[in-house]
Amino acid sequence: MKNRPTRIQTGRPPGRERGVVLLFALIAVLIMMVGAVALVRSFNSSLLNTGSLAFKKDLVHRNEAAIARVIAMAKEPTNLANPTISAARYLTMNYSPQILAYNHQGIPNLLLMNDADFNSSGLANSSHDIVITGDDVRLRYVIDRQCDRDGAPSLDNCVTGNPGIPGGRADTPIKAENASSGGSGALTVVPVYRLSIRATGPKGTLAFYQTTFTLQ
Repeated sequence: MKNRPTRIQTGRPPGRERGVVLLFALIAVLIMMVGAVALVRSFNSSLLNTGSLAFKKDLVHRNEAAIARVIAMAKEPTNLANPTISAARYLTMNYSPQILAYNHQGIPNLLLMNDADFNSSGLANSSHDIVITGDDVRLRYVIDRQCDRDGAPSLDNCVTGNPGIPGGRADTPIKAENASSGGSGALTVVPVYRLSIRATGPKGTLAFYQTTFTLQ
C-alpha cells in the first residue's frame, strides 16, 4: 500500500485577502480621480487667465491706434482746433469743454453708462464708437477739456500746457517774453484735453485708458 503525499498549506487562504486589496485599489483610484479633477480645473483657470491677458494686451495695441486717430481728428481745423467749436459741447467728437464728472478711479461716469444713458446724456453718442468688427473690439471715447467752465479758456479756469506756467493759475505772472500776438503780456492759453477710452473686447474683456494732450 502506497502512502499519498500530504499537502501542507501555508499562510492565509487567498480568498480572505481579495476584499482588502480591492478596497485599497478603490481608495487609490478615488485619490487619483480627485487629483485629476483638481489638475484639470487648475489648467482651465490658467488658460482662462492667459487668454484674458492676451485679450488685454491686444486691447492696449488697439487703444494706442485709437488715441492717435482721435487726437489727429481733434487737431483738424474743422474740429477742436477751431476755438469756436472747442468753447462749447461738440457732440461729433463726444467733447465737453469742461471737466466731466468721474469716479474715484478717474474714469468719466459717461464711460460707465449703458448705451441708452450714454446716448441720452447730450454729450456723446455711441455711433461715434470705433468698431473693429472682424476682431469684435469696440472703442468708446470721450474728450473733456480740463477747465471748470465752457467758453474761451483762460489761465484762471483751465489746466494749461503753457511752458513756464505750471497749473495755469491766475496768480502766475504773464511775462512779456511769452507774448504771442504782438503786445506785452499777450498770451495764447493752451488748455489741456483729456481723452478717455473704454475698450470692450472678446468675451466681455473690458479695459480703460486715458491720456492728455494739447492742440499745439
